[in-house]
Amino acid sequence: LQDLHAEGGQTALIDAVYLAIKKAAGWRERDAARRRAVVLVTDGEERASYYKLSRLQSLLHSTSVQLFAIGLTGELEDVAGFTNKSPRERAVQLLASIARESGGRTFYPKKVKEIVEAVNQIARDMRTQDVVGYALTNTARDGKFRRVEVTVETPPGQPKRIAFARPGYLAPGASADDQEEGGKKKKKKGGDK
Repeated sequence: LQDLHAEGGQTALIDAVYLAIKKAAGWRERDAARRRAVVLVTDGEERASYYKLSRLQSLLHSTSVQLFAIGLTGELEDVAGFTNKSPRERAVQLLASIARESGGRTFYPKKVKEIVEAVNQIARDMRTQDVVGYALTNTARDGKFRRVEVTVETPPGQPKRIAFARPGYLAPGASADDQEEGGKKKKKKGGDK
């Protein structure tokens, strides 16, 4: 980990995450019983990606792959530029957003020891996840993303419990490709219209 380096700071972060999630989701099709996760170790700076954040979010909604981000943001500047957010604030916001959309978590270690602790916590999270089911109240098969909130009650005298869960699910009715293209149907060449 100490030898990791992005040449010239030109990380196409969204592209990297998009392609990794897509690849991991493909493995899911072959073995549905296994959980899939991507662990991202990055400074969180996004530069020059082909894919847009909205397209990555659509992919995250249509797969069951979790993203765990280890943000090494300590080297980024805290001084706001013309966007009113510092490079560090933008990186933290991006990493938190994509991890949250996948039901994963973010870690911001300051020391190598904390990186090891973050990796151990990710391993624990992957081993100790519960599956929660419920009856749908909206049964429309419209392919839209539906928000769901999961909360955990903490018994008196116990440490506070926090649920890390996907923010919703993709209703049946549209393929993942349709969702990635913003819900627009692709027209086939010739034949059906």
